[in-house]
Amino acid sequence: PETAAHAAGTAALLPMLTLGETLQEQRARLEQELAAIEEDILAKRGVLTEKQKERTTLERDVAILNAKIEKAQLSIRYRDITIKKLRGEIADKEEIISELNQKIERSHASIAQLLRSTNQSDDLSLVELALGGSLSDVFADVDNLTSIGSSLDVALDEVRLLKDDLSDRKQALEEKNADEEELRSIQVLEKNAIERNQKEKNQVLTVT
Repeated sequence: PETAAHAAGTAALLPMLTLGETLQEQRARLEQELAAIEEDILAKRGVLTEKQKERTTLERDVAILNAKIEKAQLSIRYRDITIKKLRGEIADKEEIISELNQKIERSHASIAQLLRSTNQSDDLSLVELALGGSLSDVFADVDNLTSIGSSLDVALDEVRLLKDDLSDRKQALEEKNADEEELRSIQVLEKNAIERNQKEKNQVLTVT
């Protein structure tokens, strides 16, 4: 059942904003939820510690198992929120990378246009010279185009570096997300094992 619930709940893990909520507000809300769950987990640990100090009885064992299940459920919920937060950050990076790709494409188009303009300028300059134009004006036009081209190259390099940095961060987030999902799967298996143990003890408790 838990596996089916996990599969059915995969969509719920996708980063979703509530009405009018910004990405920053979503992150803050998820952080608050994580902090609250951490407090609940600590409280469950305290309950477990106290129960384990009690005299060994079947009822005490069942109570310990109940506390362990509740703690496991909280841990899984904590992992779900962490995964949702990571997916939100990944989506944020993907959006920025997409914008940078568009900027790179526009820069390529600008450089191509500049090269065409430079070639046209060279052709026109030769005509101007033939018609008695000023040599200094011809060189000024070429220098201006060359300067613009150099500026575009520098800007393009900066965009590429930023994109590479964001891609590396996105990959790191994806690896962390994969680790969190693996840990969640382990926690679900542990919870299922505890529940089976609890069911067996409840059956014995019912018989006695």
